Amino acid sequence: MAKEKTTKKAKTDEVPTPTPASTVKGEQDWRPGEAALTYVVIRYTYGIDIRVSDKEYLAADDAIAISERDFWNRAIKFRPDGTRAEIVKYDKRKHRTW
Repeated sequence: MAKEKTTKKAKTDEVPTPTPASTVKGEQDWRPGEAALTYVVIRYTYGIDIRVSDKEYLAADDAIAISERDFWNRAIKFRPDGTRAEIVKYDKRKHRTW
């Protein structure tokens, strides 16, 4: 005699599969298993990004990151050469520190 296969019914105490969480602004590029997105302050000089500090920030609108960017923009005004300071996503190849 062969046994018939029956489908398993879900028990009431089983945890349901969670629905995918909605994405938060600024986290659309992040995938599980990757490092969290971080931002750095750079000085944009003639097409070259030069990192101006060792600090990394978790958000582009972080108050400390904005104050650091404003500091560098004020410093650039003393020697105007067409550059500007910006807050950008961290790129491990371009924005590494030595």
